[in-house]
Amino acid sequence: MALTALIAGCGAGDPYVAVEAGMRDWLVTAHQRDEAACDHMTDEYRRALSAASTSSSEGTECSRALTTLAPDATVMLPPADAAMDVPVWDPSGEALVEVKDGSTVVQFWMQVDGDRWRVAGTPD
Repeated sequence: MALTALIAGCGAGDPYVAVEAGMRDWLVTAHQRDEAACDHMTDEYRRALSAASTSSSEGTECSRALTTLAPDATVMLPPADAAMDVPVWDPSGEALVEVKDGSTVVQFWMQVDGDRWRVAGTPD
């Protein structure tokens, strides 16, 4: 059973389920402003969000990153229960997730890191 979860997390088996689960976990924690959300992001994406924060330089890198994800910030956070599609999946460990909230579609890149998928950013 643990081996199956490891394989799914790394992109084998049903990679779409693993990618969607990683995205949903991130959305839940990000909406709650829980610093656990930073564990669901790549280091590069967390640093980029932190640098884009309009809050003061006080607080942790994670708290500044979460400020950037606020409802009025540049990154729109759809609800965690929104419909999702994975139109691009690369066996090397990258995937594009489209999160659909009504007529709004928000895209996020995901990267596999060890045994889990992490949010790596938004397409330019």
